[in-house]
Amino acid sequence: MGSRLDEYSVASLVSGLLLVTVTLVIQYRLFMPLGYSPLSGVGVLWKLAGAFALGAVPVYCILRARLVTPLICTVGLYSYAALHSYSSILDAYEVGAALSATPMIFDLYLWGWFLPLFGALLIGGVEYLLQLALGFRHLEPDTGPE
Repeated sequence: MGSRLDEYSVASLVSGLLLVTVTLVIQYRLFMPLGYSPLSGVGVLWKLAGAFALGAVPVYCILRARLVTPLICTVGLYSYAALHSYSSILDAYEVGAALSATPMIFDLYLWGWFLPLFGALLIGGVEYLLQLALGFRHLEPDTGPE
């Protein structure tokens, strides 16, 4: 059982670091050239920690508990927030509007990362209960590989 947990932890660590990298690329390669830079100051560590958690926790859920809805929720919301913000930044850039006047959805998503993560885990809990009710899962503890 120990080696399986290690594999789950490594996969979660890698996925968390991957989402941190994607977040940095989005901020510094897409948003900054257009004049919008929400990753600055004290909030950088908070936002990157959130990106890490949004990448690592759902992957751990899918590997350990076979729950797919937390990953679908977090990836879907992250993608929507990034695409919507990029579209808004492009629109503002084209007309020459000030980009720092209002926060972008992506910025708000990264500030409040614990809310979509909590929601995704709640939906994962519903998925777990449905699996129990439909007989796809049993309440027996996982004893590891046989």
